[in-house]
Amino acid sequence: MVPRAVQALGQGIAADTTGAEYEVRISVVETYCERIRDLLDPSRDNLQVKQDASGAIFIEGALEAQVGSEDQLVEVMHTGLAARTVAATCMNEQSSRSHCIVTVTVEKTCPNGTVLVGKLKMVDLAGSERQDKTHAAGQTLVEGSQINKSLSALANVIYALTDTGSGNSSSSDGEGGSAPTKHVPYRDSKLTRILQDSLGGTSRTMLIICCSPCLENGPETLSSLRFGSRARGIKNKVAVNTRLSPEVLQQQLAKANARIKELEKQLEHHKQPGQPDATGDSGPHSLESQGSSSMSSRMPDKQQNISTSCVGSLAEQSGAVNSTRHNCSGGRSASMLHRQMPWWQHLVMTGVSVTVVMAYMSWEASWAYAGMTGSCA
Repeated sequence: MVPRAVQALGQGIAADTTGAEYEVRISVVETYCERIRDLLDPSRDNLQVKQDASGAIFIEGALEAQVGSEDQLVEVMHTGLAARTVAATCMNEQSSRSHCIVTVTVEKTCPNGTVLVGKLKMVDLAGSERQDKTHAAGQTLVEGSQINKSLSALANVIYALTDTGSGNSSSSDGEGGSAPTKHVPYRDSKLTRILQDSLGGTSRTMLIICCSPCLENGPETLSSLRFGSRARGIKNKVAVNTRLSPEVLQQQLAKANARIKELEKQLEHHKQPGQPDATGDSGPHSLESQGSSSMSSRMPDKQQNISTSCVGSLAEQSGAVNSTRHNCSGGRSASMLHRQMPWWQHLVMTGVSVTVVMAYMSWEASWAYAGMTGSCA
């Protein structure tokens, strides 16, 4: 499986004709008794799992060897696997006493400076053990108990991710993706914490079950198959991990600033008083003029002359009343009322005043016309 994956990776890089530059790095670590050890540099022991600003999980201090070919990648991986912790038991002469994680990181730098990052994590899980079959004792027994504990933590994470209504793209403390409706215990084990991106992130997860056809190993085989069946329910949303270049970020920032200025101009235009609306009206005075013009168009010529004089006298009376009111109150209360009055109250009161003026005009015009008719008769 590993040689095929490495070969497919090399073929994909060779088939790229966009002029992009690739950088391939590999790291090999193991989790032994809940301690992370670097297999490429065994002196680096008890490493810690960290999380960067983008939410990605990484092992702080782990050595990442840069490789330039497929053969070099496989060679470095075998070098790390040779330092893995193994021991002999009654079931296996070279039993793995730790979980091994091989991480291949590929960075693609596009011509415009944008960086695309992808990771391939290959994990070799140590098998669960039963003391009555392995006859382990001492340190080997401690190692077996820690292996079973981490596998149980992995099973709990998978159960929480596949449980109905629990969500599958977030961590126990709300890191990455949408907020879950159920706690996902990634931090219960170093193994599950390292595999957080692979299990509940933006990756595609594949699980290969190795089981025995022997009848005496039936319970372990059945448990492994149930574990794999449960893991099939994990559904992640794959996303491209992109790191934009400073030039591209500057262009996006300039576009955003230009859009903000355009919206601010539109907002100031709408806030200015006296701006015409969709119907071409600019305020209450246009409503009065429209009412007067429509009223005048319906009157005969004689009535129109009389109504014009009536409107003039009425306007003079209205102006005198307004000036008197302004002198009495100093104009202060009226202006405050105008500023504090909502637009709909202003419209209603304006409509009422226009209606009263129009009714008064009609009544005075009809009365004057009737008097003129009587005098002529």
